[in-house]
Amino acid sequence: MSAGRTATRYDLTRDEFGVLLDDEPRYRLDQVWAGLYEQLADPADITNLPKALRARLDGELPLALDLVAESVSDKGDTVKFLWELDGGSRIETVLMLYPRPGDGLRQQPSRLRYGLRVLRNRSGRIHPPPNHRRDRRTGRAGSAKR
Repeated sequence: MSAGRTATRYDLTRDEFGVLLDDEPRYRLDQVWAGLYEQLADPADITNLPKALRARLDGELPLALDLVAESVSDKGDTVKFLWELDGGSRIETVLMLYPRPGDGLRQQPSRLRYGLRVLRNRSGRIHPPPNHRRDRRTGRAGSAKR
């Protein structure tokens, strides 16, 4: 972490979160970590945390990127995002939702949420996406029973 830059919620290591949560019961660290890195939730949406702690984490640990603008193509298959970094620099990203070769299915919304989480993570740590399996009979996302 460089001096003069505000820590964002994905900059902190687990040990650094432990220091930040030193005044909380020990199990809170597990709840915060699971909320951010397993559920891919914003602190305000980690409902097993007290409201005061959610508000504190949301205030003390901002996102690395702020969404400035979003535009969707007429067909809805391309989405452009304009992001702003804490120093004022801006980044434009484009998400193209086209059928995948071989299965003709569109990208799942959960993958989109995961992609946005990766974009928010300026620290360089990339975390695995949630595991989504397709039912071989129907082609739908969800856990396929075998």
